[in-house]
Amino acid sequence: MAHGLSDAEMKKEYFDAQDKLDDKLDKLAKWIKE
Repeated sequence: MAHGLSDAEMKKEYFDAQDKLDDKLDKLAKWIKE
């Protein structure tokens, strides 16, 4: 058997709500500027 994800739950993608994504992007931008 090849190495990888065999469980369908492990393959599931997760997406943040727009406001949470905006917060994460602001935090990332701050880290880059430092």
